Amino acid sequence: MTVPKRIIVLGVLSFALIIAGLSISRLLLENNLPLADSIVSNLLIIFGINLIILMLFGLPRFQTLSTQKRLAVIGWTSGIFILFSLAMNIFMPDIITADYYEMIESGSEPINVIAVSALVYCTLLLASLLYIQLYGMILINQKKRTRLSFWFLYVIILSFLVMSSITKINPFSTGITDPEYLFEYFTIAVGILIIFLMVTNSYRNSWVNYLNKKQKIITLFTGILITLFMILVEELPGQNLQITLLTYSHSSGVFFSIIRLFFLIYCMMGIISLVLHLPTAGIFDRKVRQLTSLFQVSNAISTSMNPEKFLNMITDKTLEVVGANSSWLLMNDPGKNGFRLGAFSQVPKEILEKIKRDKFSTINNWIIKTKKPLVLHQLLQVKTPALGNEIRLIGGSLLAMPLLEENNNVAGIIYAWKESEFGFDEEDREMIQAFANQTVIAIENIALLEQRMERQRLQQELDVAREIQLKLLPKEIPVLSDEIEVEAISIPANEVGGDYYDFIKLDDNKWGIFIADVSGKSISAALYMAEIKGFIQSLAKLYPSPRDLMIKVNETLYGNIDRKSFITMIAAVIDLKKGELKYSRAGHSPLGYYDPDEDIWNFFQPPGLGLGLDKGDVFNNIIKEETIEFKPGSVFYLYTDGVTEVFDINNEEFGENRLQELLYTCKRESKGSYIDAILNKIDLFSSGGKLDDVTMIVVKMKENEAEKQ
Repeated sequence: MTVPKRIIVLGVLSFALIIAGLSISRLLLENNLPLADSIVSNLLIIFGINLIILMLFGLPRFQTLSTQKRLAVIGWTSGIFILFSLAMNIFMPDIITADYYEMIESGSEPINVIAVSALVYCTLLLASLLYIQLYGMILINQKKRTRLSFWFLYVIILSFLVMSSITKINPFSTGITDPEYLFEYFTIAVGILIIFLMVTNSYRNSWVNYLNKKQKIITLFTGILITLFMILVEELPGQNLQITLLTYSHSSGVFFSIIRLFFLIYCMMGIISLVLHLPTAGIFDRKVRQLTSLFQVSNAISTSMNPEKFLNMITDKTLEVVGANSSWLLMNDPGKNGFRLGAFSQVPKEILEKIKRDKFSTINNWIIKTKKPLVLHQLLQVKTPALGNEIRLIGGSLLAMPLLEENNNVAGIIYAWKESEFGFDEEDREMIQAFANQTVIAIENIALLEQRMERQRLQQELDVAREIQLKLLPKEIPVLSDEIEVEAISIPANEVGGDYYDFIKLDDNKWGIFIADVSGKSISAALYMAEIKGFIQSLAKLYPSPRDLMIKVNETLYGNIDRKSFITMIAAVIDLKKGELKYSRAGHSPLGYYDPDEDIWNFFQPPGLGLGLDKGDVFNNIIKEETIEFKPGSVFYLYTDGVTEVFDINNEEFGENRLQELLYTCKRESKGSYIDAILNKIDLFSSGGKLDDVTMIVVKMKENEAEKQ
């Protein structure tokens, strides 16, 4: 990584200021002047500290790191800080223990100013790095006033450094001495204010919420060790680093003391927060696992073409979300008039043998008859249904969940077993119920895709579907405004596709933009696309909010779509008057946005579940509405997964990374059409490979003429 020139300049200037400050003190001492530790020298070093802070902020932004990486970076930095302090005491005793002033006054050879400056600079650099990393931690999920509070603290610290340089008062290391003048009282008051602001800023530790239980425990013990070592290093016998800095430069010693104290206070506040969160960490992790697993299963429905792989994923996820010891899936086999083992995870050999010998037939028959789930909390004491001893003696607890088809027939049964009794609660039952519903949808979709239709009938269906799909898409691209350029295209992989897009004028200042993808590519996809178009056309003006529209469409669609289909969609509303775009996403591909101020493409993927999968209990809680400001030079890019899920002859996927690079290239060349460039790239990439339906919408805001020049 190339270091920007301004960073190098700031680093050199800050080091030069520190050398200048120490040199002034040395010259004053050599000439036996009374103001040896002058205000001028301390001010120079304070300026040097500011340049160090600016230099560190100019480096790649610490705020872009994830919470775990931030914790790792701040842990390593504090570790280096501790080792540096130890090294100064152990390996450099001549520099640490020497009294700079006594050597000058006695006429001895003075310590090299550059060497001392390097020591001071390294210490200030580490302290400043800790300060900036605390800034990154405090800003996690906080509001604007948090930033103002943090920088207010920094301004107060700088003010205190100046006042302390004049009064020589430093309550952070030498304690509060008896003040003699009003200005000294004021300096002490500012020091107390700094401590108060440190404590208030240290309450900002919402990053604890983003750690799982294991990470909380590791962070807790690491924080305790770092805090203890930070305290012990300064309490070692002899002259510590803090006193050494005060000897050479009062302002650098005070800055070191303040940052060290701030870091210790924040560490202790973080430790307290971690301890308070530990009792509920397991429940929080479980909720996260459940939601994540549900999303993964939902996504797998539209992507998995392998029944065996999907069923294995269901049993694996069952183990994960309910904490079971074993899980297996029995599938109804009409040909054998019974059930076959479809998939299993971590099933002990003795239980697996019983499954294969149909020893669970009593439970299977009960579920076929009742169509209801069964939870057995104590297998050893079960009397109804009447189990054989081979099953009862397994012990523990058992949960069996039927996979009900649309006609209410039992397609299969998901089993989960725990060694402990009373191992399953109502929440576990509901989660496995959700898995069962998703499994039925996936199984039916896979079965539908595997069916082969007669050539003549298939051709007739495709002809009808082609006519329907031509009517779905806009005949021409509308003009949204004089300042906006729009491109759009939809290309089916076969005779008929499952992609859809549309533009609807909501009022004089608002346009609705919609893009959707129906699971599958058969005649049913075209029919459902016609249905979704009708819903959107009739509801868009009644529900101008994208989220409200999605909720209403899902509510209407759920009762009008069979269980084997679902639809992903992005609904967006451009407000020409406010200059903003609001959108919601129902399990669709991310929304691309080019920010001309940052010169960066962002891909936004707010949470959302596919339309028609859920009647609203889960869907309404998951879907969100986001707002993006558009300005001259902005570009919005909407697409279906056929753009990224293009494969070459080696079965390698085109992917989002290649798409993002291509979008950057299109923007920087600023010529031609985005859609033409992307289609050409896809055609070249997929030569002889797999293709899917491709649909794209590009909305470009024209740049100002002044900005172009």
